[in-house]
Amino acid sequence: MGYYINITDQYILIPNDQKVAALKAIKAMATKTDQMGGGGYSGGEVIERWFSWVDMKQLANATTVVEAFNAWRYVFSENDDGVVLDYFNGEKLGDDALLWETMAPFIKGGGFIEVHGEDGFWRWKFNDGQFREVELRLTEV
Repeated sequence: MGYYINITDQYILIPNDQKVAALKAIKAMATKTDQMGGGGYSGGEVIERWFSWVDMKQLANATTVVEAFNAWRYVFSENDDGVVLDYFNGEKLGDDALLWETMAPFIKGGGFIEVHGEDGFWRWKFNDGQFREVELRLTEV
């Protein structure tokens, strides 16, 4: 089960001066069990929580923001300006919107991720430290 997605275009830059703060914020997410979409159950009771499709052990052990994003299935590379999103290394949508909402204050303004899902297109946008999701509609011209 799950909702298949494909990242069709993106520009995400976390500047060098924001990398440490971004790492702290992404790792702090692991304490927010009430926001986690995945979990283990026994007898109808939750016995463990995790973010859907995230390698929680890899996230806990991450020492760089690049490693932390890898746990979320996003591959970043370093350049002179900071770290840049190269591609999404997954197939299904998990708690990704929560990740990007948390990361918004650290992303250079004008950043975006365009997503094609099973029933449409949308864009995650980043400006002035804010996250916004907008639906995209294809039109023929």
